[in-house]
Parts: sequence; C-alpha cells; structure tokens
Amino acid sequence: MVKFISNFTPLRMKMSRREPVQLYVEVSNDESEDKMVSLYINLSKDISFEKGGFKTDNVERMSVLAPGEKKRFYYELYPKPHLNYGEHPVRVTLLDHYNSFDNVKNEKIKNMTLVVEE
Repeated sequence: MVKFISNFTPLRMKMSRREPVQLYVEVSNDESEDKMVSLYINLSKDISFEKGGFKTDNVERMSVLAPGEKKRFYYELYPKPHLNYGEHPVRVTLLDHYNSFDNVKNEKIKNMTLVVEE
C-alpha cells in the first residue's frame, strides 16, 4: 500500500512575522512491487508556494517508487497580502497509477487546515 503523512512546521502561521510555514509530505511504498504515483497539493486562494503569490497548486510525479522507498517533500507556504485570519484549507492528494499517469488505481485525500493568527 502506498501511503503518505503530512504536517505543518510551525503548526500556525503568524501574520505579525510574515514568515512562511513549511509543509512536509512523506510518501512511502509498503508493497513488494514498484509503484507509479502522483502527489497533488492544492492551497486555498490566500496562500501560495512562492512569495509572488501566484502558485497555489503543485504536482509531483514519481514514475517509479520502489518497494520500501520513501520520498520526502518540503514546501514553503507564503501568505498573500490580503490573507485573513482564521482557518485555510490545504488538500493533499496521492494517486496510485497503473500503466500511465492517465489511469488511476487508488486515490487518497487528506484535507488539512492551516490556522492563521495575528
């Protein structure tokens, strides 16, 4: 089974500091055969992967994830200038493919919430 874990460091975004929060995602293959997987990350419209504020989606495609292999991804999440306090959704989706990236065998979704404080 291909699985993933994800979390934020620090757990909350402090607007007074205007510093980014790091999103950590680890994908692992616990099966005995190679896997073809895609990792999709969708941020709310008020958070971005870059300081300019335009990139709110990211895709990582792994054509071969060997048995027992783990891949770690780190992303910096930046606030956009009009960011409001409160909770903002982040969706992490892992797709298990077969034959090509067009065919999906299994899908796992984790809906996370990034809390923004003063």
